[in-house]
Amino acid sequence: MAGEKILIVDDEKNMCQYLSIMLRKEGYDVKTVHNGKKALQEIKESVFDVVITDIKMEGMDGIELLTAVKESNPTPTISSSARRTTRSRWSSGTPSTCTG
Repeated sequence: MAGEKILIVDDEKNMCQYLSIMLRKEGYDVKTVHNGKKALQEIKESVFDVVITDIKMEGMDGIELLTAVKESNPTPTISSSARRTTRSRWSSGTPSTCTG
């Protein structure tokens, strides 16, 4: 676990800050970005052990990000959303995720 790198992607800065604090307390190396485009740039420049992303974001949403990550990189991903409107998109063959 020590030193494992996690990328957090969420357009809500408070959520990024909260997750970052909690994960750093557990010993993880955490990087945060606030949109999918920046996340893809970070993934190209660095190796991450896992990507945690919000589903509902402006521009590139979390599902588009997960699809792009899956196509270019085998990085494990975790996604979440507080909204129920994304459920209908899970059946379209997108990467498997957990929602909370």
